[in-house]
Amino acid sequence: MENNQYTFEQKVQFILGNIEHYKDFEEYSKYNNVSLEDFEESKADGFIADITCGVFNGATREFTPWIVSDSNLIDTIIQDIRDGDLYEMLEDYSEGTMGIDYALTYTEFYKVFTIGERVFVDMD
Repeated sequence: MENNQYTFEQKVQFILGNIEHYKDFEEYSKYNNVSLEDFEESKADGFIADITCGVFNGATREFTPWIVSDSNLIDTIIQDIRDGDLYEMLEDYSEGTMGIDYALTYTEFYKVFTIGERVFVDMD
């Protein structure tokens, strides 16, 4: 996609349109025909990654995920691109150099989805 012809706001809408939302694992399982065991195996094998951002309290060892919102989803994707050092891989396919351009390319390559308040990416 030649995405330099689009505005920032349009790119945001394309990204959000590429993300699937499921209220819980039961709904995800229904539409994707996958058991919890298979899902967990795919995570263990690195095909599905939990990229949920949030706050970790070291004292209580509790993780509180961010609320799933449009801006938090985009921030989560950009954070995963940074953490995974994916800029170099995506730059050959990205039509721009801004984080939003990389996030759009990322959601075109990978299946990004939410289950409840958790954000996942299927890299298979």
